[in-house]
Amino acid sequence: EDGRFDPQTKRWTYSVTPSKMADKILTTGEVWTEPRGARVIERFLRTRIDVKIFGVGRMVEAFVAGTTKENQEKAGRYTLQWIATHGL
Repeated sequence: EDGRFDPQTKRWTYSVTPSKMADKILTTGEVWTEPRGARVIERFLRTRIDVKIFGVGRMVEAFVAGTTKENQEKAGRYTLQWIATHGL
């Protein structure tokens, strides 16, 4: 994964290069938050998944999308637990 934080837009943009078939699979995205009240934010993730493998591209895209969603849900739970543990 290669990522960068832009302090002006306050967004993290990233691209993931798989170890196999890097020329056929591309995942890119950006993550940002928006305020939703006092001490409340909402986290957003926009992801683009491109798979160029004839016959199975859509299945691979669905798998990558599901894995990405699952990982983001885990990250959200971890973040909430970290905040609670540190009394923030």
